[in-house]
Amino acid sequence: MTNVNQVTGESFTNTTTLFVPRLALNHLFDNGLSAYAQVSTGINPAGVIPAARSPRVMAAHKSVFDAGLVEWQLESILFYEQEEITNYEVGIKGNVLDNRVQLAAAAYVMDWEHYNQAYTVTFRPDDLAAEQGKTSLVMFLV
Repeated sequence: MTNVNQVTGESFTNTTTLFVPRLALNHLFDNGLSAYAQVSTGINPAGVIPAARSPRVMAAHKSVFDAGLVEWQLESILFYEQEEITNYEVGIKGNVLDNRVQLAAAAYVMDWEHYNQAYTVTFRPDDLAAEQGKTSLVMFLV
């Protein structure tokens, strides 16, 4: 995947793998009910956040980092890993009471690795300073 920062023109490329198998077993009982079990996998490809390299974001981060208001480096949020999930599911389906009622029940368990929560990092330097008992921080952005 390649992303281009529209402000700086920088391009960032990272590669992800893709193999998403699914195994399902179904059994139909004599009474019309069916039971099933399945195991499946899925991914959300790795990616990059080009906006983290824009001059405005870099300047804002430098100001708050230099003031000791945040401890993380901006480079640490530039790339994110491929999200992977394995889903285990069992269930029953069918009709009862002379087909007047449909029945469906399922149970799931999901094993998630490298979960990427979508969020926006926003901060106001003066609020960060106040939370840490520091005086107001003046910041100039060009």
